[in-house]
Amino acid sequence: MTNPAATDQIAPLRHFVAQMTQLVSQSQAEEIVRPKAKALLHELIKTDGWLPDFCTVPHPQYYQQYLLHADPLERFSVVSFVWGPGQATPIHDHMVWGLIGMLRGSEKGQRYARNAAGQLEPIGQEETLLPGDVDEVSPTIGDIHIVKNAFDDQPSISIHVYGGNIGAETPCLRPTNWIRQKLCLRLLLTANSQSLGSLSSNSRRTKLVQLHVGFGATRNHAR
Repeated sequence: MTNPAATDQIAPLRHFVAQMTQLVSQSQAEEIVRPKAKALLHELIKTDGWLPDFCTVPHPQYYQQYLLHADPLERFSVVSFVWGPGQATPIHDHMVWGLIGMLRGSEKGQRYARNAAGQLEPIGQEETLLPGDVDEVSPTIGDIHIVKNAFDDQPSISIHVYGGNIGAETPCLRPTNWIRQKLCLRLLLTANSQSLGSLSSNSRRTKLVQLHVGFGATRNHAR
C-alpha cells in the first residue's frame, strides 16, 4: 500500500502544524514555546518542495502573504511571505513573538529601538537571512524592524510563525494603511480557521487563503 505521506506534497507542513499544535497545547509560555518552535521551523525549511507553486507568486506592487495555517484557538499562525524584487516593509512591530524562516532567496533586516527622546533609531548592523536561517522577534527581545528582499532581480520567500493570531494584534507602530491591512488579515484569519496545513488533499486548494494585505511597500518605498 502506498504511504499517503509519501505522495503528499505538503506533508512537511502538515507535520509542522501537528507538532506546533501539540507544543502550544502543553504550554503557551513564550520562553518555552519560542525556542522549541524555532527548532521545528528549522526542520521545516530544510527543504522547500512542500510549498505549493500557487503560494510562491509575488505581487507586482507589494509583498504578498499567503495564510498557511491559523490555529482555531489563536495560539499560533503560519504565513508565507513572498517578496518581489526590491520590495520592503516600513518600520513596524508585532506585539507577539515571531519567527522568520528563510525558504528561498534572501532577506535583509534592520532592527530599531527608541532612544532617550522616544525617537526610533537603528541598532546594530543590518542582518542578512539566507535559506535555512531563522530569525526571532518579540516584545521581550525587540520586535521593531524593517525587512526587505535582498535581491532587486528575483523574488524571495520566507515562512513566518507567530505566537498568536497575527491579524488580531494591533501594533504600536502603524505604517500607512496599517489599520485597513490588519483588519483584512484579521477577518481572513477569523473566517478561515481551517487552512492548507489542516485540510485533506481534495480540498486544500480551494480553502487556501491568499492575503493581499502587505504593508503597502514597493521597491523599498512605502505607499
